[in-house]
Amino acid sequence: MGYRGHFSTDGRVTWEDRWAHLARAEWVMLVVGVLNFVALFALSMWLGGDAVSGKIEDGRYFVGNRGRYHEVSAEVYHASLLHVRSVLITFPLLIYASFRGQLRAKRALDPET
Repeated sequence: MGYRGHFSTDGRVTWEDRWAHLARAEWVMLVVGVLNFVALFALSMWLGGDAVSGKIEDGRYFVGNRGRYHEVSAEVYHASLLHVRSVLITFPLLIYASFRGQLRAKRALDPET
């Protein structure tokens, strides 16, 4: 029968299996994606919002959150906008890496699939 890995009792691949079968590039995608998302959340909380929810009015820059706006410098506004856009790239990579790890774990632990 051979090694079955850490399959759960219902035959699904566990997180430990998924992590064990990630390639180095996939680890990097996961770590960067998680850290970038956490940084965006923390910065948005500290600034009182983000540029995507904010506005520019009469040459003044505002970050926004749920209809409340806080004035920031142009540099902070543009940095926030860039950071939100970077999450739109790194978060899908995080999801991709997770699915690739699961697929690789399934193939390694149960070659019949």
